[in-house]
Amino acid sequence: MRIIYFFSICLLVLLLNSCRPRYEILSLKQHYYYSTQIDKKPYIILIDTMLYRTHQKKTSMHLTQHSPYLTHLKSTAYLIDTNEFTKPQQLQIVFKKRKTNAFLNGKNVSLSNNYTVYAPPVLTEFPSRYLDSLFSTYIYNDIVYAHAEGYWDSNFNTEEQIGRALLGGFTSTFKKRMLSLKMDIYVPQNSGKFERPLLLLIHGGAFYVGDKSSSAIVEACKYFASLGYTTASINYRIGFQPSKASIERTGYTAVQDAHAAVRFLIEHAHKYKIDTDYIFVGGSSAGGITALNLAFLQNQNRPESSFKSFLYKDLGDIESVGKHNEITFQLKSIANLWGGLNDLNLLKNNNVSVLSYHAKDDPIVPFDYDYPMQKIVKNFASTFFSKIYGSKPLHKELNRLGYREQLVVVDKQVHNLWETGGAPNETFFEIIADMKRFFYYDLVPNPVTIEHDAEQCQRYFITNIEDVAANTWQCEGGFIININEKEAFVIWRTDATDRKLISSGSYKNGAAFKTNIEK
Repeated sequence: MRIIYFFSICLLVLLLNSCRPRYEILSLKQHYYYSTQIDKKPYIILIDTMLYRTHQKKTSMHLTQHSPYLTHLKSTAYLIDTNEFTKPQQLQIVFKKRKTNAFLNGKNVSLSNNYTVYAPPVLTEFPSRYLDSLFSTYIYNDIVYAHAEGYWDSNFNTEEQIGRALLGGFTSTFKKRMLSLKMDIYVPQNSGKFERPLLLLIHGGAFYVGDKSSSAIVEACKYFASLGYTTASINYRIGFQPSKASIERTGYTAVQDAHAAVRFLIEHAHKYKIDTDYIFVGGSSAGGITALNLAFLQNQNRPESSFKSFLYKDLGDIESVGKHNEITFQLKSIANLWGGLNDLNLLKNNNVSVLSYHAKDDPIVPFDYDYPMQKIVKNFASTFFSKIYGSKPLHKELNRLGYREQLVVVDKQVHNLWETGGAPNETFFEIIADMKRFFYYDLVPNPVTIEHDAEQCQRYFITNIEDVAANTWQCEGGFIININEKEAFVIWRTDATDRKLISSGSYKNGAAFKTNIEK
């Protein structure tokens, strides 16, 4: 078996050599590597020194002309056989008149007069899609994704104004009307043939105020589109009467609308180059609550207030809004930005990764388990709202269930962590950087590594080849004697200080990888 393997290696070297220009010994260049044969065995030699002597010859005009000629060629030779390592050997070639003598470690040997340049493979550095901003962004504004009955779907007032309206005895006399629910879609330009992961972002505003054009949402959409995502920001039905049931129903309709938005984007996946296997959702405040419910709420868990009663009509199942209610989807990860859930038992419904950001002393959505909006409506909080589990108990339960999750606690008494004065602040950039890294794990759940074949000592291969679209190799301190995208055959030099095999490529979803193994 070892003999067959040896001849296979020899054949590979010969095949490689046959594809390259051949040189005669007098045309070799110093500091170049060449493949050749010494005593009919394959070697790679490095030309170290070339010594010349000048002699005079007479011309027809009886003048003398100085002409250099090669007298000695010194090189380091490496045997290419079945071994994992190759030792350096000293090859010296002496030129005397028309005779050439070669000595390998002082022993006379025979040389082939065919030499081919050994050109090591060149590593291609692939762009770090989904980690670096690589693309400019184009925006499709105000795309209608569904129609639904509601009070309104956009309100540019602040969250603090909700409390004053409720405490002032405000009763909603607005009649519901048919709303055209809209989204803005952000796509990377000139991003190649790859289908793109989808990120849906949902603005906050306590289900009473807010708009898809809020500054932090817009900047986050642009940023993730620049990484290579298709991103979307939605308006959804908001507004409620001053009662616990009405507020709860508005929270439920937000989930219906978000569900309709995802189905719309799946329906138009070809137009927006969406890879429907990679769907991410993020939201702040009420948007975080909606994102959590979109991930974990199922029809059997519908809130009681969503069903028909004396005062209200049945809101229908989660898929009741929009078209194509037969479309199903699975979220990869969500970003819960200072949101929460009314029921921790919902987490058992689905294994979705959750990144949470929350201020320890959040005055609107509790960090722990309590009534929301207490600072604003004070003693009336229990009148209008049900208790909610904030990010702290969510983190504990997700961890207990064994889900991938991360909680970032900010030691501040503030609710909206990523905006100050209506503009993104320093924490905004920390949040989107953490979102990027957290989502990337789901884009590349099985990173490529290089493995060594224990049986064929020269063979190295990359793992998870089924996920790889392209791959290149490079070797330091050794010779790659055969190569393809999946594997490389390497002989290591014993005289090299550093020995490293590097693989660089891209996954089928466009993400890049670069990994190495050292010997």
